[in-house]
Amino acid sequence: MAAITGVALADLEKDPVSDLALQKAASFVTSVLNVLREIVQNAGITGTAQDAVVNSALTALVTTARNDSTAQTPVTLATVNLGTVLTTATASLTGTNANAATAIQNKANDLATARGVIKAQVDSAQDLEGVAKVAKAVNDSIAAQVATSSVNANTLTTSLQNVVAQTQVAAIVVITDPAGVPAATGATGGTGGGS
Repeated sequence: MAAITGVALADLEKDPVSDLALQKAASFVTSVLNVLREIVQNAGITGTAQDAVVNSALTALVTTARNDSTAQTPVTLATVNLGTVLTTATASLTGTNANAATAIQNKANDLATARGVIKAQVDSAQDLEGVAKVAKAVNDSIAAQVATSSVNANTLTTSLQNVVAQTQVAAIVVITDPAGVPAATGATGGTGGGS
């Protein structure tokens, strides 16, 4: 996961619920995969075949990132060649549904544009609510926009910002141990209780 997201390995040990950097990384990966899933579905691939293509793409991302992790600038989801990833992910379709495979592969540039726009929006989020809004906006409308039309960075950025501004998310509550409060060790109180 560290290799794909670009998050330091030590940061993966932190509490994922309340750590903003980890939430940003998770939101970015999830959002890009949601766009990919929408692209695959728009090409007419659904059900288990859709899951297989998305899982193959994720495997290709992990493999590429892991194999390049010793490079001076390791490959991450933010930098990997998505054309290569989509070609690998659609290998199972080339014999059974070549048209769908080609349609998915032809969306590499749009997926790359979406990836950049999503990353910028996630990175600019100031809190957990902002991160959640980006993920919800991508899932609710941006993924479909990328899947069904050609996009450019400027118009997609404006579109994502507008959708995020209108997006409502449930209240996010992070519960932490109160500082300096000793843990309870048992029941106390009462003045006796016998017969």
